[in-house]
Amino acid sequence: MTKFQDKWRTFLSEEQIEEKTRAEKEGVKLPSTAEQLEKYVAKDFKSPEYYMQFSDVNKLGINPKSGYSTPLGIYSYPITKQLYRLFVAGKLPFAQGRKYIIVFKPNEDKNIVLSLGKRNDGGIDSKTFEEMLEKLLSKEVSDGKVSRGVYHAYRRHTQGQGFKADEILKLTDGFIRKDNFINKVYRNKTVSFFARLAADEFLNEKPYGKAPSYDKMLDKFMKNHSYAMKDGSFKTGAQNLEKEDFTEEDYNNFIYYLEAQDLSPKESAELRLKELVADKGYNPNNPLEALEATEYWQELKKEARSQTNLGLLWYLSFKLQDGNPRVWRTLFQNVLGIDGIVDVAGEGLIHPSEKIQAVFFSKDAVEQVTTIRNTETPEAISRRQEYRTKESIQRRATEFYVDALGIKPSSKMLESALTALKKAQETNVWKIDGANNFDAFVSWLFGKDLFPPSSIPGEFDNASKLTKTVYENTKKESLDQFHRILTEKWIDDYFTGTIGEKHTDARSAAYETTEPLQTQLIMEAQALRREAADFSNQVEDSLKEGEISPKEVRERIVKGLKEYAEAFDVIVKTAQIGT
Repeated sequence: MTKFQDKWRTFLSEEQIEEKTRAEKEGVKLPSTAEQLEKYVAKDFKSPEYYMQFSDVNKLGINPKSGYSTPLGIYSYPITKQLYRLFVAGKLPFAQGRKYIIVFKPNEDKNIVLSLGKRNDGGIDSKTFEEMLEKLLSKEVSDGKVSRGVYHAYRRHTQGQGFKADEILKLTDGFIRKDNFINKVYRNKTVSFFARLAADEFLNEKPYGKAPSYDKMLDKFMKNHSYAMKDGSFKTGAQNLEKEDFTEEDYNNFIYYLEAQDLSPKESAELRLKELVADKGYNPNNPLEALEATEYWQELKKEARSQTNLGLLWYLSFKLQDGNPRVWRTLFQNVLGIDGIVDVAGEGLIHPSEKIQAVFFSKDAVEQVTTIRNTETPEAISRRQEYRTKESIQRRATEFYVDALGIKPSSKMLESALTALKKAQETNVWKIDGANNFDAFVSWLFGKDLFPPSSIPGEFDNASKLTKTVYENTKKESLDQFHRILTEKWIDDYFTGTIGEKHTDARSAAYETTEPLQTQLIMEAQALRREAADFSNQVEDSLKEGEISPKEVRERIVKGLKEYAEAFDVIVKTAQIGT
């Protein structure tokens, strides 16, 4: 038994599950990981019933510290035929290397949106889409921990433009640049930012009621400028507002100042709204019409990965959540009433690196069905495939050595067969699609198919573009090259085992003699070795040129080197006589 076979048997035994059940110990064959998972595969990809999450702990859960730009949730794959095939091949895009497969299903009373892409507009009809837009753009949501950019763009098209940024800046500077305040502005740049936000909130939010409280305004300022808090000086300035630079007393005085201004009625939101409706002709009470009239929405649509209703809601909520995955989860589950999203269309809606994926926003939305110990990790699959490939190559090499050369190959010769086939692959890789995949190339080369290579579907994607002759010739040329390299390896081994040893024996015997016989015998031994090597090279060249077969090579080599071996024996006998 070869070392390879020993390793192969050891590998197989190590791949067994460590803790065997009583049934297995009694001789009952347990199903593999793939077999256990197969029974959960959906018959129709458009309606998956079960989902799988990969984990290193035997527990279905949410990773609160996920570093991906996605909402907090339980991420998984729908168990469809396509993803099952990728799993068996070890080619799922993410997490297949983990220890456990957690199989679960959504609870029936939960609202799970199943997106078929454009075929069902992401699983959200037009009426529901408008209702959800209105919820996301409500005053209540904008006052929470979300970015207000989308809300402002929307509001100013439903209630009028209000006071523009330059008008607010003019009013603000009229207060903060007075003699008793100007030093604070120069010392703390956040004073200006805070005053502008407070003025905008008071002047442009007036239809919603009185000015917000000082504490609420401070909280809103911190949230709206969370990105700037990474700057140490800005953060320090913001913290100093309440202490001394823009106290509650300053804030109240600022509001009194704004109320005392002689503001022209033409600048009111109500009057501008009437002009806006007359000019653009849209219904300001329709959230979709109002939002579509803004440049913000047009830009957002261009950036969204999916143009479906769900895709636009996904990207809008992404803009609102302001880098907080918990807020993003809350927007879906609490504001929109969505408990999970399944992208079976493969739009990469949830994450571009995982085209088909599902996310569920709480454990309450799903029910765990079973846990499967995962022995089908990419590493394990690759390892098994590597061993299968090596075994296939060495088996074919053994058959060639026995059938064509009539010899039993050594373990060293079998080990070199892998290198021989890789050389054959490198020579022919450009000729056919898929040949750059070594395992696929070996499977096709030693398989029965000449054209098309149906034994490995998916590896030869452009097979229809190539002719049957191309595949037949490539297979023949590859096999011929493989056999030729094996034969060359045998020549080297045979030469070393005969001429190499005979040459060493002759030189050793010559050194036992005295001059001038010693030098004469050593030179004769060296000349014989060169002649034997030249003879072997000539035979090898004839093999490469296709002039003789591997079988003829063996006949010539054995016969020719036998004569040289006998000549070395004469040198040994001569040396023995001379000592």
